[in-house]
Amino acid sequence: MILGPSEHQSGLTPTDFDRLVRQSSLPTLVSFENPWSKALIPGLDELATAFRGRLRLVRVNMATHPDLAARLKIRVVPTLLFFNRGALVEFMVGPVPIQFIVQMVANTHLQRRHLLQGTHRS
Repeated sequence: MILGPSEHQSGLTPTDFDRLVRQSSLPTLVSFENPWSKALIPGLDELATAFRGRLRLVRVNMATHPDLAARLKIRVVPTLLFFNRGALVEFMVGPVPIQFIVQMVANTHLQRRHLLQGTHRS
């Protein structure tokens, strides 16, 4: 299966999720949502297009994937999970300004490296 920058997932199994997200070479933003909550975080598809080749956006309808939501302890929509190299690095619940998401996507890898090395940036 060839994935575009934004994928709406149907029939997503835990194995599919692990392959698409946890085993991905691309940083992946997972949006747990339902039809009405998509309007609370406008611009996600545009973000995925702007970061084409450097970010994957996976949209998961919580109503059709309650087992996956329960496995990840998702209870509220919208919830955004940001994975980098298979590890969960950010967990955001509720409406999040797109500017914050852009900054997080652009900077998360560098910030995590500095925290892991024990150095801090001012």
